[in-house]
Amino acid sequence: MSALARTSAASRESSPVPQPSSPNAANDAYMKSERKKLTGKLFRLDTPKGGKPPAATPRVNGGEADNSFRIPSMVFDDSTDPNVDILAPGSRASVALPGSVRRVSGSLDVAAAEMSRAGTLSPPNENQWSSAVGHATTNGKSGRVIERLMAENDRLKRELELQLLRSQELERNLQTMRPQIEALRTENDNLNHANSMDGAILARRDRKIEQLKEEVATERSRREASDLLARRLERQAEDVQDTARRDVQLAHEEAKHSTTHASILEQSHRQLSSEYRQRAERWRKDLGEMQAQRQADAEKFSRLDVVGEQMRTELERSRKMQVEFVEKWDEYTKANEDWKAGVEGVADFENNRMRKLSEDMETVTNRMKWVMGLEKSRTEKV
Repeated sequence: MSALARTSAASRESSPVPQPSSPNAANDAYMKSERKKLTGKLFRLDTPKGGKPPAATPRVNGGEADNSFRIPSMVFDDSTDPNVDILAPGSRASVALPGSVRRVSGSLDVAAAEMSRAGTLSPPNENQWSSAVGHATTNGKSGRVIERLMAENDRLKRELELQLLRSQELERNLQTMRPQIEALRTENDNLNHANSMDGAILARRDRKIEQLKEEVATERSRREASDLLARRLERQAEDVQDTARRDVQLAHEEAKHSTTHASILEQSHRQLSSEYRQRAERWRKDLGEMQAQRQADAEKFSRLDVVGEQMRTELERSRKMQVEFVEKWDEYTKANEDWKAGVEGVADFENNRMRKLSEDMETVTNRMKWVMGLEKSRTEKV
């Protein structure tokens, strides 16, 4: 049983506890996927019919490549902020996403923190685009291409803004989950500590069971010796009981006679007490009536006082007699009990000893059953 407990505890300690993934890693993966989607859309916009998509324009800025892609008359970076308005032709805009390095290309730098996220996307100025493409009008082919690109750009900016809002919501959710993750880690540590404590407790209980087994063997030998002694004492007790039975019979007869005499005395005392109480009540009533006529009935009151004193004297004498009878009865009862205790002392001592040994054995058996049940329940849980 102890080996099973140690094996289950070791398996629980060696089993790895799954740790939650980092919120920053999940956020980075989500941003990379959205960036790839936006880059694919920009490639499709810049790809001419029947041709290949233009390659990214490599640019080194402080040792970092600029992943920007050119569209006719415009340049878009793959880190475009949804709140950046459409810029003039030939200008570059680079907006840093949260957690990324800000990159600059061209003559205009726009940061995400500097843009208003509550404003609406304004349509581009048609005159600026016309002057940028060589005074072309919006009715021409270039104007229609520009309008289509502007509409596509607005749609992409709205989609990017929606994705950024989702990313921020995900970040807030991850921030909310961090305390729960820490609480789970703390609970895991507490459970590991409790597991180690349970292992130590089971080891101590195994040692205690071995000790109890040794004690049971010792008690078994002592019980056998006690059985032999009890049988010998039982034979002696039978002889003593035969002698004591005759003495007890004689004592019972004497006790019966004394009990009858005491009952008679008790009944007499009760009658006297009842009579005295009735007289006392009658005297109280008479005293209440005489208080109004105290001056006129002074002599009668004196006689009643004398009578009352005599009755109190008689009552005191009766009480003394009762006390003497009670003392004699107590002496007789005590002598009888001492005699009985002397006769039954040896048998009671051995019976109590055997009963105590039986109770100890039952207690040890119950403890062993409880430990086995606990070990079985732990094994089933594992």
